[in-house]
Amino acid sequence: MRHGLIHPMPSFVRPMAALLASAVLAGCATTMPPETSYSEEPTLHVSCRTQVQPEERLQLDVIDEKIGNDQLYAALAQLESEPLGTEQHWLRRGQLYVITGQMADARELFEALALQCDSASSHHGLGLVAMKQGRFAEGVDHLAIARKKAPISGKIRNDYGYALLQVNEIATATYELRTAFELANGEGSARQNLAVAYILGKDSAGLKWMQTRYGLTRAELEHAQKIAQRMGRSQ
Repeated sequence: MRHGLIHPMPSFVRPMAALLASAVLAGCATTMPPETSYSEEPTLHVSCRTQVQPEERLQLDVIDEKIGNDQLYAALAQLESEPLGTEQHWLRRGQLYVITGQMADARELFEALALQCDSASSHHGLGLVAMKQGRFAEGVDHLAIARKKAPISGKIRNDYGYALLQVNEIATATYELRTAFELANGEGSARQNLAVAYILGKDSAGLKWMQTRYGLTRAELEHAQKIAQRMGRSQ
């Protein structure tokens, strides 16, 4: 999520990031786009520094421990009560806003990060929030920027591909999801999403490849079919 290379999230934060994507994209298909636009001036001033000092690492470790213990509100309260010196601090705060349902605060924070830091991470977060709020064109645009800035991030390409499925860009979505799938060695949510893309694109050869090469199970296929049917009805 940052321009170019970014510091990888610690193991505690990766499940939260996955939860962020699922929480944001789950409602995309049924949300109507409101009459809103991307703000030109941030109302929040953030830090774009990526180098984490030792004392800041201790602060992040405490936050990550709370997240790992599912104490999301406590982690957010701590981030709201202390100076946030790095982009990683701000990204965690934005992700926690989304997970705890505070979408207006999440949008304000990710807009500020995108405008001031212009990082892959910030555009990724803002794109997911925009999709959730029904601003589909804006959401896809920000996810495309994130993908361009971090082309080997399987997570970003997976979320971008899923967003493209939501706006019925099946061919491009399939390309992004196939890339995310291979970057993840056939594991994770890209596995399900790629199967959905092949179903929507009526690509039986792609599904056969997933079954023979990567062991896509019948249960996984049936689950992907249900998702594809739900998407097809909403488009």
